[in-house]
Amino acid sequence: MAPDLGLAPAVATMTPVAAKPTGKAKRARRGSIRTAPRIDVVSILTLFAVLMVCIPSRLVVGALGGAGTPAALLGLVCLAWWVYARMVPGTGLAQGYQPVRIVVCIYALVALLTYIVALTTRFVTVGELNNADRALIGLASFMGIVLIGADGIQRYDRLEVLLRRLVQLTTVLAFFGMVQFFTNFDIAAYVKIPGLVANAGLADEIRTGFRRISVTASHPIEYGVFLAMVWPIAIHFALRAITPKARRWWWAGVGIISLALAMSLSRSAVLGVFAAAIVIAIPWSWRRRINTLAIVLVFLGAMRLMVPGLVGTLRNLFTHVTADPSYQARQVRLPIAFQFIHARPFLGRGYGTLLPDQKYHLVPMDNQLIKTAIETGLVGLAALLALFVVGFLTARGARRRAVDSTTRDLAQTLAASILAGSLSFYTFDALFYPMVTGMIALLLGVIGALWRLVRQDAYVGT
Repeated sequence: MAPDLGLAPAVATMTPVAAKPTGKAKRARRGSIRTAPRIDVVSILTLFAVLMVCIPSRLVVGALGGAGTPAALLGLVCLAWWVYARMVPGTGLAQGYQPVRIVVCIYALVALLTYIVALTTRFVTVGELNNADRALIGLASFMGIVLIGADGIQRYDRLEVLLRRLVQLTTVLAFFGMVQFFTNFDIAAYVKIPGLVANAGLADEIRTGFRRISVTASHPIEYGVFLAMVWPIAIHFALRAITPKARRWWWAGVGIISLALAMSLSRSAVLGVFAAAIVIAIPWSWRRRINTLAIVLVFLGAMRLMVPGLVGTLRNLFTHVTADPSYQARQVRLPIAFQFIHARPFLGRGYGTLLPDQKYHLVPMDNQLIKTAIETGLVGLAALLALFVVGFLTARGARRRAVDSTTRDLAQTLAASILAGSLSFYTFDALFYPMVTGMIALLLGVIGALWRLVRQDAYVGT
């Protein structure tokens, strides 16, 4: 008999009913199932979130570089778990059509193909080969989180537990970011874990007189983008809180995350939050939109009083973008980047083979889309974009099928979060940063799980 991996389908435990249940009845029925094993997929993904948020991204297993963070190593375990569960009947892993699973496997196959083509069609240096190997390890970890989440989360209430825990962890992260901004106290400097070494990071801590914050992230941009992806989820739980006390706590978390995000002084983060806000506001009534706009204006006014000059600095990030040294450096690198793309337009020079070589002055590219086009060609770029397009459309598909307002709002929220993360791939080298990569993987896995659960409900209700 196959061992129980804690993935037993929830549908089998549902009591059949004579009439088609309403949306509220379905959610009550799902929430009443409390027979989950003590350790399930949500427990493992919670551990992944803890490792990703609490352990500084700079701390890695030395030989693996950026792919050797504790969270990434857990992702490899998840991939092995998923492969085993797919091969052994009766483990309860979800079967059947799953768009998120399909698109992430296509992306991985394209990356592997470009790696093989690079090894067989051109001379690959030792440095390039080592970097590519580390990139493939990181890709395997990414796949593990996506696949185990999409096929392994079996219940709505457990999915919501995971997201609540993620928001709570992020609120703590944002709080320590505010502490770092005001006092220059960096908690990450005091985190020492035997067996882990500090990976090289990028220094960029001062902008227009303000000290930028990163806490456990390896860079302020990574920190800001991560907060931007969690921000819509925090908004969702704040709006859906039932008791006044719960509402106060959740809105306090939203405020802390918003303040810390602004203090990261990241264009990528601000752009992501702006796009996410538009998406989550689409289903809202005009009254809620106007009230929200008033709250935003009050928030900006309070921030001007708390930190004079911060709002103006954020505004100047966009109004004076052409004067920014990072923007100017990116413009200088663009012609060189397009030469690389033109040389190998379809499959590129090989996944993970672009090194920070001073000979070419390409890294940091500050544009993950162009970097992907260089390494994996237009085919790989299309596969990367498909990850985000399918993730966004899958979340929207879950919203269309959902029978109750809470699930519909959650699906819209996840669509906003994945959009916020995807926009950052145009503004910085997102795949270089483990916290952003891990959050994208977690979002895709949750979106796939929500889509499948909504589809199961639609099938059971017919």
